Amino acid sequence: MRYSQKRHAANQVPYRPSIAADRRAAARLLRLLSVAAIVLPLAVLAGGSAIAWRNQQRDTWDSTARLTDLVYECFSKLFEAQLLVLDETQALTDGLDDAALQAGEAELHQRLATMLVHLPHVRDVFVVGRQARVLVDGVTYPAPYRNDVGDRDYMQHFAAGGGGLFVSIHGARKVDGLRDFTLAIPRSRQGGAYAGVIAASVAPEFFEGYFRQAVLAYGAPAARTISIRRTDGALLVRSGADQAISAADAAVFADRVRQAIGPSGRFEVALADTGQHRLVAWRRLPSVDMIVLTSIDRSAMLQTWAWSIVTQLYFGVPVTLALFGITLLALRRTTQAANALEQAAVEMARREQAEEAVRQSQKMEALGKLTGGVAHDFNNLLAVILGSAELAKQRPPERVARLLDNILHAGQRAATLTRQLLSFSRTQNVAPQVLDLQGELPRMLELLTSSLRCDIDLTLDIAGDAWPVKVDPGEFEIALLNVAVNARDAMPSGGRFTIAATNRTVARLDVAEAPALAGDFVAIGLSDTGSGMTAEVAARAFEPFFTTKDIGHGTGLGLSQVYGFARQAGGAATIDSPPRGGTRITLLLPRSAHPPQPQATDPPMAAQPHAGLRVLLVEDNAEVAAITSEMLHSLGWQVVVAERARPTLERLAERFDLLLSDVVMPDGMSGLELAHAARIRWPDLPILLVSGYSQAVATDQAAFPVLRKPFSLDQLAQAVHQVMGEHLAVTAGR
Repeated sequence: MRYSQKRHAANQVPYRPSIAADRRAAARLLRLLSVAAIVLPLAVLAGGSAIAWRNQQRDTWDSTARLTDLVYECFSKLFEAQLLVLDETQALTDGLDDAALQAGEAELHQRLATMLVHLPHVRDVFVVGRQARVLVDGVTYPAPYRNDVGDRDYMQHFAAGGGGLFVSIHGARKVDGLRDFTLAIPRSRQGGAYAGVIAASVAPEFFEGYFRQAVLAYGAPAARTISIRRTDGALLVRSGADQAISAADAAVFADRVRQAIGPSGRFEVALADTGQHRLVAWRRLPSVDMIVLTSIDRSAMLQTWAWSIVTQLYFGVPVTLALFGITLLALRRTTQAANALEQAAVEMARREQAEEAVRQSQKMEALGKLTGGVAHDFNNLLAVILGSAELAKQRPPERVARLLDNILHAGQRAATLTRQLLSFSRTQNVAPQVLDLQGELPRMLELLTSSLRCDIDLTLDIAGDAWPVKVDPGEFEIALLNVAVNARDAMPSGGRFTIAATNRTVARLDVAEAPALAGDFVAIGLSDTGSGMTAEVAARAFEPFFTTKDIGHGTGLGLSQVYGFARQAGGAATIDSPPRGGTRITLLLPRSAHPPQPQATDPPMAAQPHAGLRVLLVEDNAEVAAITSEMLHSLGWQVVVAERARPTLERLAERFDLLLSDVVMPDGMSGLELAHAARIRWPDLPILLVSGYSQAVATDQAAFPVLRKPFSLDQLAQAVHQVMGEHLAVTAGR
């Protein structure tokens, strides 16, 4: 639309609280904000700190467990390889006594040296005889026979009758003084006697170098420890930080591991000698009496958490102080502004009263223009109707026909005027059909030809691939006729009127009059070669009752009907009038996805295939009920009249062939509600609704056919025939 309407109560200033109350409320709100500026950040900091502490604990435990898994995965493979070396040496020396070992020392040395090449973490593999002397060595040839290893814990273990795999404590090798720990198994016994030991010397520095790299990768190297211990807590290999852990604390570790169920676990422990509180994760190595332990000092976790809090404070404190300062400044300025607002409020109230008076004046002017235009046209029509009716009462019968024609013609013009008003307001009931413009526009050409003068050429140009559109054919005809009549009046000396139809794809904002319009449309251009319009006239051409014609030569509703028709069809209407003359009105009608519908033909009035119908007519207006009843009687049908919808439900229990009801009824039950109730109780009863204005019917036209008021005898007969024909088709299909 090119204008808007707003509702305002006449001479009423919108409600405004007192300035003093506004000032007190604003001051209270700002004081609350100043307190909240301190309290809320502190609460957020406290809550965030608690969440961060829980997250930090979880992350610390997870990283410690991951580090344990990493060390475990690496060294479990190494020790499995070392056990295979011991087993291979056992197989090589199986059944050999000390003399046989010395006799075959060279060959055995070579075999052991070959295996050591692939074991970088093993210093040596050697065989010890019954006299605790090294008989075969994988590194030294000949073996250091003089080295007596009888004082070693692994020798004492097996000499005392022990068996299985033994892991020695951390010590130094006699042959070269290098640090090591030993994995040993007993040699095969000969006749049940002690035969010696097979041992592998492990290099601790190999593991210590790996520990340093792993600790650096996981962060906090000064606080993390990694160690490999026997299950009794005895230290085998350790990282640098682990040197602070005493034997007593190691025993605590071993006790926790022995109490655990399963191959791995975690625990917290307070070290007695240093006072450290450590988080420990451990895993047991398979087939070896050893465990991998990693731990981290709790103070490192606290330090990381505290640093995250300090970071929040670093950014949060300035923001909080700034917010507090801004709030205090706003409180002071609000108090100052409230005094000025009190004076301004008085002036504002005066201005609003003046603006309201102007709006009321504009509204009354528009309403007066609307009612004046309607009254003028309807008074002209009523003058024809009343005058012809008065004369018909005085004239002899042979002269009445012409007067009745005048009354009928005036009534038809009044109906057209009403349809134009309803079309503009978009409340006119429509019966849209899918039309093929290739056949529909040439058919309408006859109507337009009769409305144009002989000095006006009518040209029709329809694209061969024009899409079908879904519109009300009657409204479409009226829209084309209204534009054609305007074009005729704009070309008093003749000219050319052209109708062109082409396909157009519209994007958003392409059409200034309807910026939201988008999709596939058929553009129907209606152009003339007349004098054209000024920009001011073109801007108001679609307004109702706006006309540049003399009084009595135009209602001002023609183009408003065109506008309403296009909008109700889901499209738009535009006007283009270039300075050089001529006017082009374009109707953008949305493309239909369905094929065109065949046009139904009216049944001949001479034959009444449904004669003898018993019709229940529901109409609250006595005059309309009387004339409708007479029409139905003239068609040969029996009529029973009801004035209200609600009592009609009970009367429908009698046998009726058709329910014909007006939509708007006065007793709280509309004709539409009556139709729904009747359809539920009598699903086979044909129903036809009649309405001149009803927005509710538009959503139910698919369920119930609607005949628009006013209607002629032919239109009434056609509507009834169509309803009864559809009813018979449905019944036969069952």
